[in-house]
Amino acid sequence: MKLFEDPEEINETIAENIEERYIFLKKEVERHNKYYYDEDNPIISDPEYDKLMKELQNQMFKLDLVVVTRLYSLCVSYPDAPIKVLIDENNSL
Repeated sequence: MKLFEDPEEINETIAENIEERYIFLKKEVERHNKYYYDEDNPIISDPEYDKLMKELQNQMFKLDLVVVTRLYSLCVSYPDAPIKVLIDENNSL
């Protein structure tokens, strides 16, 4: 198990895990939607799908918190910078 000395490193690791899980869940939901709607051949039950969707929604909420936290951190670090300078062309902080 890796030990972190820098709290910012911990925050970035947590953020990366949230982003990775969100991407995975989003792809899974898209895959299951294709089986259900396009092929009329679901491969998981409705309760399993509902559980997957609930987790995706939770990850979306967590991801929103990560973005807001990063934006707040940037605003505190660069209080005079306009917001559009803090966000790159890919809408990333």
